[in-house]
Amino acid sequence: MKKTIFYVVTLLTILSCSKEDDPTPTKEPFYLAPDAMIYISPAAGVTLKKGSTEHLSALEIVKQCAGIYLRNEALFGDQDVIYGFSDVQRDTVSATPKLMRWATDLLNNAPEGGYYLTTEFIDANDIVYLRLLDPNNVEGGYDTIAYTPNATVKQMAIDIRKALADGDTLKAYNTFNEKMTFTPITGAEWRALKDQNLQ
Repeated sequence: MKKTIFYVVTLLTILSCSKEDDPTPTKEPFYLAPDAMIYISPAAGVTLKKGSTEHLSALEIVKQCAGIYLRNEALFGDQDVIYGFSDVQRDTVSATPKLMRWATDLLNNAPEGGYYLTTEFIDANDIVYLRLLDPNNVEGGYDTIAYTPNATVKQMAIDIRKALADGDTLKAYNTFNEKMTFTPITGAEWRALKDQNLQ
């Protein structure tokens, strides 16, 4: 009888310890705060604070960018779209300056619970970042100061959709923040890329 009790206590102790030592973390459900942002960061190698005479630095781009121009034929047909920025959508104080959009430009609340994918950005092409030629005149025209390569956006979209298919919404959110980048460019350089079908 004593041996039986000893074995039962030992078994319970082992089971208890193995449960506590289980290295598999408990996955918290993904939650997107109403004021959550997604980030557009400078690409690797982009000068952060002091640009050349021809290209702006990352900080200058974040400060001066008036909007993002993009094409998304699936959603807007041949219509060109420009998304603007407010002051709260510019991070000019962190070590790495960033442009920011509301997270609903990537994920939105689904009526049945959870989140659905918003495709304005991840299915776009020809994404360029613009500044006003005359900061005091919105009608004065724009100047191209940066772009995101189409190949970067396409691969990001693949990775985001895979993460969502795997049920990992947090990974999808983080993938945008890690992969969506801008690279300084001039208007003339951008037109040359387009003419050569390199964008």
